[in-house]
Amino acid sequence: MKQGRNSICSCGSGKKFKRCHGQFKGNEVLTPYPRPLPPEIISQIEEHYSKQFMHKEKHGGVKEIISVEFNGQRVVATGNKLNYSPEWKVFPDFLNHFLCDELGAGWGNSQIALDVQDRHPIMHWRNSMIASQQNTSRDEKGLIGSRDGGAHSWIRLAYDLYLIRQNSELRKKILKRLRDEVSFQGARFEVAVAGMMLAAGYVLDYSPEVGPGKHPEFFAKNRETGITLAVEAKSKRRNGLMGFKGSPKDTISDDYSDVRKLLIDALNKDTAEPLLVFIELNIPMHLSSQQDAKDIGEKLRALWDKCQEMEWKNGFPAIGILFYNDCAPWYINKDLPVGKSAIWAMGFKAKQTRHSFDPEGLLTRIGEGCMQRTNIPLEFPEQR
Repeated sequence: MKQGRNSICSCGSGKKFKRCHGQFKGNEVLTPYPRPLPPEIISQIEEHYSKQFMHKEKHGGVKEIISVEFNGQRVVATGNKLNYSPEWKVFPDFLNHFLCDELGAGWGNSQIALDVQDRHPIMHWRNSMIASQQNTSRDEKGLIGSRDGGAHSWIRLAYDLYLIRQNSELRKKILKRLRDEVSFQGARFEVAVAGMMLAAGYVLDYSPEVGPGKHPEFFAKNRETGITLAVEAKSKRRNGLMGFKGSPKDTISDDYSDVRKLLIDALNKDTAEPLLVFIELNIPMHLSSQQDAKDIGEKLRALWDKCQEMEWKNGFPAIGILFYNDCAPWYINKDLPVGKSAIWAMGFKAKQTRHSFDPEGLLTRIGEGCMQRTNIPLEFPEQR
């Protein structure tokens, strides 16, 4: 029954309804808590913000892991899907399952049916990981340590796909390309670059590829500045690596001129949006000293400068480049060297570009995101 405005309010206050719960309070201001917050509440609030800060410092602008234990099951959210198992003691346990699930049980079983030498590179990584862990026990936290290159390659691919699934859109197209040996290497680097951009605080946009001309891998919009970049990723194929036959060292040049064609192909995308180029070198070179970094940096900068000196019809299209290298695929069934950087990246901004903003700060943040994406969580949030 509708209550009249002049009738007594049903709440028992004795006031007319229009002066009590029937009163519109459009300009009502929330009153603060009438006394100081208890120390335990303040402590919990401070701990919450501290964990948020630490997560952002270590993992960048990606969402925190959403996970809980319930009825003996470990439950992990990925996008709009809930995954659960009683077997997941630490986060890498979940990642192992997640990658198998995304690739598909049918595809995995069809690979296992093949002779070992005919299997997909992803399966070689998985076999390498399993072999490296066979004689290793879990530590007190439930972790199984491994320096095996195959294990690192497997878990990094799993984490990149998890980041995309949890923070953006994981397209069926990219999973199909990953399963195909011919397109696998390029697809693998594309998902790695997507992980880097997500960690750097960007929103990914896989707009339909319509209209004439070449299209980038995806677009990325900065959450803070609103600047949208066209992102292009190229990975250098090496003989004897990731499914390609032959001797790997036959395709490595001392001055990195062997990736010049990849770089020019990327620049020829000539997008309306500022173009950011990622080039994966795929060389077995570690960085073990500042001198190593200086020597490699000088050669890569010289390569970048030569491309800028070329004639570009509409002006130089790119704002910068990030050269990236991960040695892990060179160490299948072998341990990565101790005390050396297996993953490294070097970025350079364009000397002169047709775009009107200075990209230096932006490129610095993306470089940080590149490294933050390699900090794969080992534990679920409440275990830390």
